[in-house]
Amino acid sequence: MSTWNASLAVGHTVIDEQHRKLFSHADDLIDAMLKGRGSAEMKPLFDFLRDYCRDHFATEEKLMAATRYLQSSTHGALHREFERQFKELEEMMAEQGATSLVVLGAKDLIRGWLVTHVGTVDVKLAAHLRQPGVVPPPAR
Repeated sequence: MSTWNASLAVGHTVIDEQHRKLFSHADDLIDAMLKGRGSAEMKPLFDFLRDYCRDHFATEEKLMAATRYLQSSTHGALHREFERQFKELEEMMAEQGATSLVVLGAKDLIRGWLVTHVGTVDVKLAAHLRQPGVVPPPAR
């Protein structure tokens, strides 16, 4: 089941493109866990998601800094919280394997936290970036 859908589009091309890729790989991880695939297959998915989230969060944070977004410190703190929870999940996976608890944790974090974050916090950032006079730096 694909988590990404049009309702998650925030209206910023770069952010939406990154979100689609993030959710696609997150769905791959959840699918691998649900189907009991080995940790050899899941480790690269965890590694990719960890690195991609860090890069995606850095993109958003650069946009916030460059445009003096007033909610940047709160938004950044939410990113750090996700990274903390993801690291805990990754450690549980390494120690226990794809137990029911780990699988449910991944689903909650990805299909819960991320969806909520995109639908509430990132939507506000994108609205800020679309305001007249706000010129974000060119996408990399």
